[in-house]
Amino acid sequence: MTKKLSREEIIDTIDKILLAEGTDEEEDLWLEQLSISVPYYQEIYRIIATSTEDLTAEEILDKAKANHKPIIL
Repeated sequence: MTKKLSREEIIDTIDKILLAEGTDEEEDLWLEQLSISVPYYQEIYRIIATSTEDLTAEEILDKAKANHKPIIL
């Protein structure tokens, strides 16, 4: 089982994804770690895939958090 990541670990993971540092298997693991650790991980994926801005990993995390609209029941 994968542990939840700290904010710094999340930023490091986003950085690795942005730099395409790993193999496909490693990237799959990083994406899984984000999905476990961040409730708005899909927004992180969206920003990485579609942003035309040159954002740092920390800016991506902060922007994803700001865009996150949880469903209130």
